[in-house]
Amino acid sequence: LICCPEMSDFEVTSDTEFLLLACDGVFEKMTSKEAGQIVRRSLRSSGSPKVAAETLVKHASKRLSADNMSAVVVVLHPPPQEAERAAPRLF
Repeated sequence: LICCPEMSDFEVTSDTEFLLLACDGVFEKMTSKEAGQIVRRSLRSSGSPKVAAETLVKHASKRLSADNMSAVVVVLHPPPQEAERAAPRLF
């Protein structure tokens, strides 16, 4: 536990796609914005909150976070699925 956790207060609307809860080990090496982008991209490709949380933790691990890492993704309104690509992504 930390004495001053990062918390935000947001109104849940029809545009709110997911809720991300993660421990400080995830945010040790990335910003909240980066974490949200990773989760959203994973949800768009897999549709699975479990896969999205696992993907986020894997990204944090690759960045050599030294703290414990856990994440939970709760889908409120699924983001649109990625369209099938005609050519592979180059980057």
